[in-house]
Amino acid sequence: GPFFYGPWYYWFLELVNFFPFGFLTSWYAVSCLYLLFLLLLYKLGTEIDGKWTGLIAFLYGAISPAQIDSSLSVWNPTIVPLLVIINLLILISIFKQKSFVKVFFLGFIAGLSWTIHFQSILTFTVLLISFFAIKRKIVFYSKHLIFILLGFILSISPMIFFYFRHYWHNFQSILIYMMVDQYAIWFPNSWKLYVFKYWPSA
Repeated sequence: GPFFYGPWYYWFLELVNFFPFGFLTSWYAVSCLYLLFLLLLYKLGTEIDGKWTGLIAFLYGAISPAQIDSSLSVWNPTIVPLLVIINLLILISIFKQKSFVKVFFLGFIAGLSWTIHFQSILTFTVLLISFFAIKRKIVFYSKHLIFILLGFILSISPMIFFYFRHYWHNFQSILIYMMVDQYAIWFPNSWKLYVFKYWPSA
């Protein structure tokens, strides 16, 4: 679609390019983030069901064609899996020990991943699940919601500022894409192509 994402990932790329590793500095940084992704995936598995689950999750993450492909690229969706793992770890820690600071960061990371690439909008289910971790009273629900919104708004504020400075053109482009453009082009998306084309080539 003819729209832009938030600036967080581009700020990250600018920051890592201060390191004197030459032309491939961004690629080195993303590859290191994927090593961190694997470690966090192991941590997530151990939090869910012990060391063996952590090792299996680590192994699947290490041999996943999608993850290997993303680790070799520096386009903005490459960072989304890492943010999703961080959000899942925060969610588990909220279930273990409730803290509004953790809830704030849950909203912040969800908004951050959304501004980096819109495909991560599906991770908002993590925010909904977090409501099951609190006492069933209106006061707790409202505080929980306020802290999620504060984190989310803080993370999307640079993108909102950009939209405001450019007459909401980007927002209009997203709406046009969602309501008109995506239906104007046929895209070959079926399980047969996935099974017989994607997996053999991967």
